[in-house]
Amino acid sequence: MTRHSLPVLAAILCLSSILAYGGPTKAQSNTVTLWTKFNVKTPHNSQDNWLAAFEAKYPADNKGATITDVFQPYDKINVNLHLAIQSGQDVPDISYMSIEYTKPFWLSHDLMDLSDFVKSATWYKDIDPVDLSNCTAPDGKIYCVPTSVTSILTYYWKESYPDKFPGTTDELLNSAINGGFSLTFKGSEAQGIETTWFPLIASAGSDVTDDKGNATWANPTVQKVIEWGRAMLKTKHAPPADIQPKFDDENSFKDGQAGAIMAGSWSYVYLYPIKSPGGSVYNNKGNSLFDAFLAGKIGYAPPVAWPGGKPVDVLTGSAWAIPRNAANVKGAEDFINYFMTTDQDLKFALAYGAAPTLLSAQVDKTFQTPYWQNIVSYNQSYGHIMPDFADFDGSGIKTLADTITKLLNNTDLDIPTELKASQDAYNNHVIAAATSAATATK
Repeated sequence: MTRHSLPVLAAILCLSSILAYGGPTKAQSNTVTLWTKFNVKTPHNSQDNWLAAFEAKYPADNKGATITDVFQPYDKINVNLHLAIQSGQDVPDISYMSIEYTKPFWLSHDLMDLSDFVKSATWYKDIDPVDLSNCTAPDGKIYCVPTSVTSILTYYWKESYPDKFPGTTDELLNSAINGGFSLTFKGSEAQGIETTWFPLIASAGSDVTDDKGNATWANPTVQKVIEWGRAMLKTKHAPPADIQPKFDDENSFKDGQAGAIMAGSWSYVYLYPIKSPGGSVYNNKGNSLFDAFLAGKIGYAPPVAWPGGKPVDVLTGSAWAIPRNAANVKGAEDFINYFMTTDQDLKFALAYGAAPTLLSAQVDKTFQTPYWQNIVSYNQSYGHIMPDFADFDGSGIKTLADTITKLLNNTDLDIPTELKASQDAYNNHVIAAATSAATATK
């Protein structure tokens, strides 16, 4: 899901070419080492529970083969994998990765070419070709196996919006819902860029990077979006928790104080228990939101749009990848083959809160519900990829997120000045990193 060239990574490509491709080798074993962002030791949600059940069943279905899983933080797993491979540390045999990292991983020579493996697999003809294209690098080779696609939407309480959900930023700023918040959203950290700020900036017709991955966020449109955020908070149309770390922005929707929440298609996994503005309680774990929908309390809508623009539905996704210096490649391939069945892909997608990538799973009756039909409709009508930044460590999206949060927390600061300062700082960082990488290859 990338669209820009990444100059820093091009330099890293040169650097990585001098590293040994083989890495540390070990005998093939009956255990496959797996990296994911799911925590089976202290499971908290359906994603964690999915992995626990998958691992428990795996040996019986795979001639006694076992999985050793290593938990990685959700916002660090892609970078940690890259750093481990480049440094020659022990790497997993197979790892979760975000499909929007396909191009950076390719530029860094981090992953095995899976083209022959994928094209000879029994499930090859069943995989959605559009999803598979997101795991295909510019050289035409396949470097990962996509498993699910996620997106964003708006969940709203019909008691707050009995007629229809006000779909634009201006309408929300002028909404009155019995003293409650008109909208809650994730306004801080990198996740806030993905689910809130970039969709609004793109809806308003602008961008935050150029075609080389350099920052361009010091522009009038970004300024206007931040001004809207300030106005939402000042007039108490959005709760203060929206610009705090973590995910406390969800609480005001879960307790019925906020009339709507703009969030991910996976958010229903976490939205429980929930209480409607009228006091109806739904506490059925990951099905709580669906129960509220069936009771006529919850509605679905596209992401919030800027006036005059259309909604922007940011698409991301999950995939399996094999590091280029993995020790147990056969075990990793067996793992993928076992996963890539209709039943397994379906279970994973439902646990993750995403649409499956196997065509046979997409037409399963489980995904013929109003919720998933809306998700597919939004994806097709408003789907948009995230911007590319000229870095691998996430400093671009983090710098933008930190700048927006700073401006929302400190309303006396001048927006254009702060945007220009952080933009220049990031672009200078990109130049310095590229120069350093190029020098290291000489």
